[in-house]
Amino acid sequence: MEIIKKLELAAQLRRDMDYAIDMLMKRDGLTRAAAVDKVTLSPEVTQAHRLEREQLKKEIQHGKAVSGAADKAIEDLAKQHRAKRPGMTHAQCVDYVVTATEEGKRLLAESKLENLRRATLVS
Repeated sequence: MEIIKKLELAAQLRRDMDYAIDMLMKRDGLTRAAAVDKVTLSPEVTQAHRLEREQLKKEIQHGKAVSGAADKAIEDLAKQHRAKRPGMTHAQCVDYVVTATEEGKRLLAESKLENLRRATLVS
């Protein structure tokens, strides 16, 4: 799922949850904290969270995760750099790309973020 769609879904989820919290507060006379607990622990939210985690696992397994794309892009940049400087090793080119170029720094950050997300799914 592309990032724009994920952001739109997250914004919609927040609006829906805020609406549900406000309705519980008005209808049942609950405090905001009690209404938040009731909404976040509801079966619907639990199911939505479970489905999101399953989708993310599928994306990771099929190589559609950001990390796969970021790592491949870093490798491509390193290959281009090595073509210009044949005396450098591949590791030196990767190191140069992720430390000395803005695009490489951005891709490295994306890769680290996705690796962190993977680690949280495993645990």
